[in-house]
Amino acid sequence: MPKVIFNTLKLIAFRNHKKANFSFGNGVNLIVGPNGAGKTNILEAINLLATGKSFRARYDLEMIYNNELASIVSLPRKDENSPLTPLNDKAFALDVHKKTPRSVFSLDSTQTDNDIVREFARVVGTISNDKDGETLEVLIVKGNPNTNLSQKTFKVNGTPKPMYETAKYFSTVLFCPQDLDLFTGSPALRRKFLDDLLCKVDQKYKKEHAVYSKAVRQRNRILEKINKTRRGNDELPFWTTEILKTGTYLQEKRTELIDTLNNNGTGNNIEQIYSDISSQASKIRLEYKINQINLERLEKHREHEIYAKTTLVGPHRDDFDFLINNFSISHYGSRGQQRTGVLALKICELDIIDTKNSSSPVLLLDDIFSELDDVHRKALEGVVQKQQTIITSTHADIKAQNIITL
Repeated sequence: MPKVIFNTLKLIAFRNHKKANFSFGNGVNLIVGPNGAGKTNILEAINLLATGKSFRARYDLEMIYNNELASIVSLPRKDENSPLTPLNDKAFALDVHKKTPRSVFSLDSTQTDNDIVREFARVVGTISNDKDGETLEVLIVKGNPNTNLSQKTFKVNGTPKPMYETAKYFSTVLFCPQDLDLFTGSPALRRKFLDDLLCKVDQKYKKEHAVYSKAVRQRNRILEKINKTRRGNDELPFWTTEILKTGTYLQEKRTELIDTLNNNGTGNNIEQIYSDISSQASKIRLEYKINQINLERLEKHREHEIYAKTTLVGPHRDDFDFLINNFSISHYGSRGQQRTGVLALKICELDIIDTKNSSSPVLLLDDIFSELDDVHRKALEGVVQKQQTIITSTHADIKAQNIITL
């Protein structure tokens, strides 16, 4: 993949941006504005185009501008291959199935009684490399008004694509204040770090992770059913086989990633990067605390799982530890050491994506400089110039080639 630059972003009914357009250049881009102006929302939108998901919202509909409505009207296709390109900013195609009529969302106030009205948000970005460019789009439409469900579609140059293919076009590395709690927070945060990185460099992992997550949810429902009614035992083996197959793959890839972080073959591993930031030599190692998934353990814990009404074995119970001289940074590390560890992991993430994808990711920094001391700030300043970087801040005190003021 040639070097990719994120060029423009258009937001329609996204968060607090009813309609907005932004342009970005190669190098460092700084977004300046007061708290509440929507700086983080811009980074969220860019990251959404790269990953297919929000790093903030529990439900996708949270990204929809307050009660922004679109009406759905059915339009016949000229042929099954007719492009589903936006008609304009206020009318655009949603339905991606070739065998059904094309559905178009229109913000035209002249809605008929037959139109279905839904809340929506739309994000459009353009990227370019040495050869050509692409237009990426994510559309979120709220489903039943009485639920938290929504429909999300991803398009490239107007053509529908699977959501798991988002990382195929460009990647991002996000660093925000919440990341500084990586070692003091729950194991879910550390699993998310591993999953997010793997999803950016391995499309199969992203797909298998989605399959595994769905299988665990289904299996948990059956465990709850057995617990309450003593029925459903015949349904359990199918989902047990499903999580065993996909879970084994996830843990194999996580093991490979931990090994890469400990020694990525280039000498620029987690120990070297940590030592460079802290200016002192330390023995650094990541330890994968794997909750091994296999048939023997699943059968052994079956009765306990029925009692708990949840799956107790598998990668969704994994964790990893960051060891400094064989001591856990989570339990014995100072706040400064923990921040150095997080920054070192982020730099490793940049290097791994660059190597695996043969293209530097876009670095997104969400008001992170205000959270760092001089040592960590200086270390990060040495990183931002190496690839396209987009930074948010309340103050214009960061050197940048392009400044956007909100």
